[in-house]
Formats: sequence, C-alpha cells, structure tokens
Amino acid sequence: MKTYSLKAMRINTGLTLEEASKLIGISSATLSNYEHFRTTPDNDKIKKIMEVYNVTYDEIRFLPSEKEKKLAVKKWSI
Repeated sequence: MKTYSLKAMRINTGLTLEEASKLIGISSATLSNYEHFRTTPDNDKIKKIMEVYNVTYDEIRFLPSEKEKKLAVKKWSI
C-alpha cells in the first residue's frame, strides 16, 4: 500500500493550509508542524485527519521518507 505525507494529501484534495486546519480543528501552525514532521498528531487528530482526507491510517506517513531526509540535510548544509 502506498503512503502519503499530510502535505501531499492536503494538496491532492485541493485544500489550503488554512482550509484543512479548520476542517481538522487545529491551527494552521499546528498543521504545518505535522506536515513538516516537527510534531505528530494525537489519536483524536489522526481520526479527524483520516475523515477530512478520506484515507486510512495505513495510508498516512508520519515520518519523512529517505528522499525528504536527504533534502532536509542538504538544505541545512548550505
């Protein structure tokens, strides 16, 4: 099964950060932190995210992929 980052799911559903955060019931800053893997949502927020994006838990990626990790290292190395 393929997994998707929260940012990818939001963009694929055509929602802005502000729109998605309102539907989930969190601030835009909190959703941004989830999307950039700085923090992880609690169980109640995960359930709401699954509902808003119409996905299962197994489809959500809460940790960065190897490619995303390399890009982050490269970004901070410059």
